[in-house]
Amino acid sequence: MLTVASVAKIIADYWHGQTIDRQAIVTICLLHDIAKPVTFDLVKQKTFVSSEAYLPVLERNINWLKKNYGQDELQIAIKILSEIGVHNEVKKIMEVFEWTNVQKLLTMKYNEALIAIYADMRVSPKGLVSLAQRLSEVHARAPFLDYTFLQSYAKKVEDYLAQYVNIDIAAIPAHDLNLILPELTMIEI
Repeated sequence: MLTVASVAKIIADYWHGQTIDRQAIVTICLLHDIAKPVTFDLVKQKTFVSSEAYLPVLERNINWLKKNYGQDELQIAIKILSEIGVHNEVKKIMEVFEWTNVQKLLTMKYNEALIAIYADMRVSPKGLVSLAQRLSEVHARAPFLDYTFLQSYAKKVEDYLAQYVNIDIAAIPAHDLNLILPELTMIEI
């Protein structure tokens, strides 16, 4: 989440378009996957954890989330965001934080959501990657998604945002993200 928030913060810091809620953008990027564990397949998670000994802990946490908040990732996230007291704009962005919503969000010109989703589109488990690399990776992992649609609209989001940012957002250097990380770890939510 820190890497996604770093990408979003860079875009927000160089933004010269309509006024945006920078704090909401960074906050949602830090928290957008807060309920993601309920979607985990523990068999597949073995490749992502440092030790298989952690899997029972992960399973216990997943079961706790489902028992206390339900089965739906979005609803769980919104409940948790409400409990921790984030302001309404963060919850509004969370409600639409899906890559498949970008067509609608472009029409609405919902800049906060577009910046946050674009930042998420640029970050893979391997770190900052190009939009093409990330979409290819997602397509391999989730072939049921409409790849042509995502590819087309992801590029439209990038082009739309690029017109309001004073840097080349397609070429944000990974080194710049590292400079922002310490600042992001100090944010109080």
